[in-house]
Amino acid sequence: MADGLAEAYRLAAYFVDLDGETIEIAVGHPAVQLEARLPHVHAFAYITACNPGSILQPEADNLRADRELRAAIDRQRHLRWPMNSSSPDGLWWEAGWLVGDASIELLDECATRFRQRGILCWRRGEPVRLRMYGPEEFLHPQIDWTE
Repeated sequence: MADGLAEAYRLAAYFVDLDGETIEIAVGHPAVQLEARLPHVHAFAYITACNPGSILQPEADNLRADRELRAAIDRQRHLRWPMNSSSPDGLWWEAGWLVGDASIELLDECATRFRQRGILCWRRGEPVRLRMYGPEEFLHPQIDWTE
């Protein structure tokens, strides 16, 4: 995006906590180690409800939004695991969820509801992709834009 947010999301570090083991994934790369640990999952997504619009919010607001996001995921009976992301410089951190086999419609609905500007989505065996919400600002092979 014009403010560099899409590039920051693309370059961020993403971490999944599976039974005490932390697995890092990155946009543009297959998540081989993660997928090996979750052989029953065919599609993956990372979504957060923290800091809507990429504007820092008070911790209490982020915790409330996270509870609502968890409830929305759980109502659809999708498996989820703790996941977080960090800006390349380590100054921005957000907690969220790795969600298994959720429909793109549910993911888009949650991203819109919680005013998120981007999420990660990919299918087993494919590179991790960034899905950005808003008008397309630039083309990049690892980014999908949707309004």
